[in-house]
Amino acid sequence: MGERVLETWARLVEAWKPNRGSADIAETAIAAAPVVWLLGKVQSGKSSIVGALTGAGDAEVGTGFKACTKTARVFDFPTEAPVIRFLDTRGLGEAGYNPAADLAVAEAGANLVLVVMRAMDPQQEAVLDVVAAVRKRHHDWPVVIAQTALHDAYAPGAAHPLPYPFADGLAAADAGLPDDLMRSLAYQRKLVADRLPGKGPLSFVPVDLTHADDGFTPRHYGLEALVAAMSQAAPASISASLSEIRDG
Repeated sequence: MGERVLETWARLVEAWKPNRGSADIAETAIAAAPVVWLLGKVQSGKSSIVGALTGAGDAEVGTGFKACTKTARVFDFPTEAPVIRFLDTRGLGEAGYNPAADLAVAEAGANLVLVVMRAMDPQQEAVLDVVAAVRKRHHDWPVVIAQTALHDAYAPGAAHPLPYPFADGLAAADAGLPDDLMRSLAYQRKLVADRLPGKGPLSFVPVDLTHADDGFTPRHYGLEALVAAMSQAAPASISASLSEIRDG
């Protein structure tokens, strides 16, 4: 899965890459690599998404993020000449946190906004305040919402329903999912739809990205759907960014 993700993003980077000498490969890669802007509360699953998408282990992800402001950090993958960059804005919802500096950095280079919400967490106002502010300034920017940690709602010993039952982020009532989970996923969809301005594409992808010792199969439940949503959204976001540059 990690290799397929990198191939997808590498094709997008190739369309942007300027014609420069081999000595400038690293600099060119950093400048051209698509930036995925991660927005979500602490422990929402952002690092798990980075690990699942890149194939990097927990230790590599943990040490791979480098600070770029007091509260924002970036993860380049691969480090030497990245084909994809993840920008993580931390501190959302924390007392006294002012996201202005982080947002300025993120908006300058972001090509895709990936919002991460723990599926059973209804308190998403702080995250949506930021996303809504971004969409007011960038109406065409696509947003992908990853609804994570589905197993928080499972009964003890329950397994993921297979095959993956979600289409366009929705599952049928007989999909075998807990009622509380279905209600919470629907509530988050309505919360986002009610709050976000703009006309950019909006995608919801329920996922459950676990460790081997958690006992769930597959470990990366819904990852293919997340990759598909990101791959579909990314060209639109790149187009929107280029349009803003031309218009500016």
